[in-house]
Amino acid sequence: MEKEIKITKEIAEEILGDKVDFMELARTSVFCHACYHQKNKSTSMKIEEYILNDLGDIILRGTCETCGEKCARYIESGENPKSAKIAKKYLK
Repeated sequence: MEKEIKITKEIAEEILGDKVDFMELARTSVFCHACYHQKNKSTSMKIEEYILNDLGDIILRGTCETCGEKCARYIESGENPKSAKIAKKYLK
């Protein structure tokens, strides 16, 4: 099981650095299982939690802004050495 800790939006932005716009892209192009059946391929998400896992990746969890179902978006920030180094200081 992966270790996960809750972080703030500011910490997520610090980890992503110059890729902060990617977080907005991730928020606005979310796959929602419930909406998919209505032919909406992607939707926007109201972010309720920012999670950092032991790989240094950020997980955005929230609800679909279209239907209200739970959804999430995984950002593989741990693959970037600079982002991974910043994430490690919060994982101690």
